[in-house]
Amino acid sequence: MITPNNHPHPIHDPIGHLLTNMIPIEGGTFLMGSENGSADEKPVHPVTIPSFELARYPVSLALWKQVMGTKHERSFLQGLFPVERVSWSDCQKFIQRLNNRLGDTFRLPSEAEWEYAARGGEVASLRQLEYAGSDDLHEVAWFWDNSFRQTQLGSALLPNPLGLVGMSGNVWEWCQDTWNSSYEGAPDDGSAWEEVDSSRVVRGGSWDNSDLFTRVAYRFDLLPEDRNRIIGFRLARK
Repeated sequence: MITPNNHPHPIHDPIGHLLTNMIPIEGGTFLMGSENGSADEKPVHPVTIPSFELARYPVSLALWKQVMGTKHERSFLQGLFPVERVSWSDCQKFIQRLNNRLGDTFRLPSEAEWEYAARGGEVASLRQLEYAGSDDLHEVAWFWDNSFRQTQLGSALLPNPLGLVGMSGNVWEWCQDTWNSSYEGAPDDGSAWEEVDSSRVVRGGSWDNSDLFTRVAYRFDLLPEDRNRIIGFRLARK
């Protein structure tokens, strides 16, 4: 396991670290949802995802501080831990500032993009793994059994087949989509499903959840102004 003293990530340039850790995700078609899950994971349906990029790690405390000019409560190893206690609306403000600063096109992933990437892309998704990169949750996630009841260093985990880390566990990750209680009528082109609704989708589970909530197909909804120490986000682009 990686320790603070031998951690390979530079924290002096969190924006540079973000830019060098955007993972190209080749587009493809996969089956979204789960026949073994709850009603909101059905119906299982094919979705074709265009190529895009997704950050290897969730947005860190150091990156948040540099873009937003604010200091989070947590100071220990600040640059290495994922930001938490951020609402969907906070994420939109962060993304706008980041894009204005860089002249870039960062955004939240759609829910379909998130699940496609968590499953490992088109080929890996055929394996139908329960979690993001493994059927053994301890290999790929900080969750209730191993988290010591707080966020942890994502880089101490094994990546999924695309090189993405911590898409199961650690912090829930906001998606762009509004919440729908099933996939009836969902887009099949990978775009965000945005309708008039007050709730937004979060995915992946957290350090405070059991294995049930960290499955790649599991879905949950929160109000866009909700903030909690188990909620963070990951950036997409293109």
